[in-house]
Amino acid sequence: MHNIQKHAGATQVEVRIGLPPAALELEITDNGQGFDPAAKPVLKHGLTNMRQRVGLLGGTFDLTSAPGRGTRLLARIPLPSESRLPSPD
Repeated sequence: MHNIQKHAGATQVEVRIGLPPAALELEITDNGQGFDPAAKPVLKHGLTNMRQRVGLLGGTFDLTSAPGRGTRLLARIPLPSESRLPSPD
């Protein structure tokens, strides 16, 4: 949310949290200025940090953006199966 406020110039932001089978999904979409994700980043530590954190949890991080078209981020983190959860003793 900080990156959107600081960089995107968005007037609308949509945040969705979902629980598809065995995963947690977070989707954030804005209508801001967008950018070219393939361009060499200029100190975009926020996106790098998010990607690394999701990866450490075994998840996937997808980013879609284009100049003038806003940005969509989708993070999907697998949830442990109930058989691997600790017993509530």
